[in-house]
Amino acid sequence: MNAFPAAFALTLALGTTAALADFTISPPLMHSAGAFGNAGNSVYLYTYTGPDAVVTGGEFVGAISSIIRGTTMGEARWNLRNTRFGTTGTVSFQPINLGYFENSVLVLGYPGGGMIVKTGDVIRIETHESSSAADDGPGTDAVWSDVSWTFETAAIESLGNFESVSSIQTSGGEGFGTDTEIAMFNSDGLLLRSNDDFAGTSGSGFSGLTLADGTYYLAVVPYNATFANGLVRPGFDGTGDFTLAFNGAAVDSATLAAYSTLWYSFTVGTPPTCPADFDGDGTADFFDYDAFVTCFEGGSCPSGKTADFDGDGTVDFFDYDAFVAEFESGC
Repeated sequence: MNAFPAAFALTLALGTTAALADFTISPPLMHSAGAFGNAGNSVYLYTYTGPDAVVTGGEFVGAISSIIRGTTMGEARWNLRNTRFGTTGTVSFQPINLGYFENSVLVLGYPGGGMIVKTGDVIRIETHESSSAADDGPGTDAVWSDVSWTFETAAIESLGNFESVSSIQTSGGEGFGTDTEIAMFNSDGLLLRSNDDFAGTSGSGFSGLTLADGTYYLAVVPYNATFANGLVRPGFDGTGDFTLAFNGAAVDSATLAAYSTLWYSFTVGTPPTCPADFDGDGTADFFDYDAFVTCFEGGSCPSGKTADFDGDGTVDFFDYDAFVAEFESGC
């Protein structure tokens, strides 16, 4: 059984106020009878109906009841799998790490983690014991009830666009260094690769990358993590400061806390053009509208731009109408 710190979860009285969340998973009674895959374990299918998103695990509240004397709360696990990716690739969370108990206890935990979800995804959830050795006897060891597990939209740090990415690496921290683990996903949430202890260091990284044009997500978490398609279960060890570098150049510095997941996004390839960005500053805003009107009325135009927006060789109302249509569409 993993030695999770006791501060990870607290026993609470009824009436705890839950934090606001983007969605909440509230399964029925869930039985934990044995190791993952045991026929006596409960399975619940949750259908996600929100918009495509990257989410991070928030507050876990629920009651656990001892059925077999001698079971411990620390043996209980919640296993998640996104069925969009098939029948393999799961991660298991330990919402609480307390020992022997009797009757029922209401608990609050913050197991962390994250998911890349799309509308209609079905998340398979199985409650189980940590291992076959933790099975305390025939039948159900413990039962979970009144569970409310919240997930919130993740704060994603956009790193921008790169023409190519050949290496990604984390480094830094005190002593031996901050012990990170990282995982890279494509825009659909498919796990492309993960790493721990890159090149014999406490950092993590990839080298020799050849990435196709597109959008990618990178998750940076503390040591003792588990990754699967669309899923991240962070560890609690190896917290501290780190620096993230792409192609050998630093792109961000941050601090990892226990059970935290820091999400990054980036694109690879030639950035798409944005016709509404008339002044060429990388954003479409009122300054672009003002610049086009000035140009259209015969004033100065941004470098390389003309008022002939539709390219038909003449400047007329159709150019103004075409620009407004692009401006309203945004970038």
